[in-house]
Amino acid sequence: MRFYFEIQSTFKNKIMDYSISLPQRALRESLLIQLFEISKPIYRELFKRKQRAWKVEKIELFKYPEHSLGKELYYFLSKNNFELEKKLENHDVLHVILGFELSVQDEICMQYFCLSSGKRSLYCLFTILLGTLVLPEYYTQYHDAYNRGKLAVNFHNWKFEYLLHENRNELRSLIFKQATNNPLFI
Repeated sequence: MRFYFEIQSTFKNKIMDYSISLPQRALRESLLIQLFEISKPIYRELFKRKQRAWKVEKIELFKYPEHSLGKELYYFLSKNNFELEKKLENHDVLHVILGFELSVQDEICMQYFCLSSGKRSLYCLFTILLGTLVLPEYYTQYHDAYNRGKLAVNFHNWKFEYLLHENRNELRSLIFKQATNNPLFI
């Protein structure tokens, strides 16, 4: 894949062509996946040290009511052959509520969404910066996710562990409710 940049010279009235050749997308995505996997334990140790892990196991999520956040989280984890990762449970909940898939570009899109809806963390910014530099061809998707996030309320301090019984679609509608329509979000 080649990206072309045109730069107009101030000394000559002609346009010069500079091209940058990027390695195959699959290779770049694989690199990002490896970096994410390496960074998870570091992130957990540095930024989640004081946070306690949820007191619920994956199998217990199956017992939650149909369409609840807990049951939908169980389905998501089972479909993708995952377990709940201690102290990182909220990340999987975001996939369930926001509807982002597990592709590398969707992970980056989810971070764009989170940033524009109020999340401020070094890890979020790092993911966005690195993801955009390594996979610039998804810029339109990143931009769309960022714009969608601007329409959401700031939900990043919600205690999802205590919302597992709640209907996933109702939680989703609260996140996307316009702040001016609901006095709770002013």
